[in-house]
Amino acid sequence: MKFLVGLATGIVLGAAGAVAYAGKTGRDLREVFESVRSDIDRTDLDALGQRLEARFGQMQAQLEERIADVRASAPAALDGAGAQIDSARAVAADAINRARGRTDTIVGDAGDAVAEAGDDAASTVEEATADATTEVAGLADDEGTAASDVVDDASDAVADAADHATDAVADAVDETRNAWGSPAG
Repeated sequence: MKFLVGLATGIVLGAAGAVAYAGKTGRDLREVFESVRSDIDRTDLDALGQRLEARFGQMQAQLEERIADVRASAPAALDGAGAQIDSARAVAADAINRARGRTDTIVGDAGDAVAEAGDDAASTVEEATADATTEVAGLADDEGTAASDVVDDASDAVADAADHATDAVADAVDETRNAWGSPAG
């Protein structure tokens, strides 16, 4: 099976090559083959050598022409590419600066909201602690200081938790600002 596939592929590629050669040079490959074969049969190596030399000369002329075309068009293409690269850099820098500005605004707003929420939570905890202390002190006259100590400990724990939460959020905001390279605000 592999042999048949290889044979079919070879035949197709050979036919495509012959058509491409005929289209490119304007000569039929069968005629060229016959002339080369007759030169070999006659052992006319001089004629074969001249034919090959002429063909290599044509190929060299074509290559030199293409190289000259590429060299002529290269500076214009490089200038255009340089301008496009400069333009892309400017657009990218502008987009980065806009993103940093928006990020700074968002981070600042988030930091302010978190700080305000932390302050509100701390004041609410302090108010609740004061109210609870008053209530417990009134209810536990015979227990006296023990009840108020428990309430104070509980209020301290709640206040510490609120402070820790506020500090953690502030740290996160600072880390975000540092990651984006913006100044702390």
